[in-house]
Amino acid sequence: MNADGWTVYGELVGRDWDTLTDSQLALVAIGELRSEVNNGGFDQYFFNSGGDLAPTARATASDAGVTALVNLLDRAMAAVGSPFKIDRNERQAALAAVSAHEAFDSLDREFCDLETSVNLDTLMNSLAGNA
Repeated sequence: MNADGWTVYGELVGRDWDTLTDSQLALVAIGELRSEVNNGGFDQYFFNSGGDLAPTARATASDAGVTALVNLLDRAMAAVGSPFKIDRNERQAALAAVSAHEAFDSLDREFCDLETSVNLDTLMNSLAGNA
């Protein structure tokens, strides 16, 4: 039976992320990316805890061969600063120095377009099957 990625994500997201397996963390990383960017854009994603997992989301997309998502994440992460700040407080300070609307508006639109052209539910379902 195929696992539903969103259901498994919902079961995992509230747990201590340090206790998750690599497969579980990969699913949470993609779920957080999708949830946060679709809700409030990349500025919200990077401001909140989901942004802590941006490098994991990027690595997961790369491993899955979702090149368009890798490229988009590279540009979004670079807009926050290089090197990317995994620490939330440091990242929030970096975000304060960035004009979020100017930096992320076009990237937010690209993400919405990507979600209509790439079936990220299939990726999440696959990750859930390994979680």
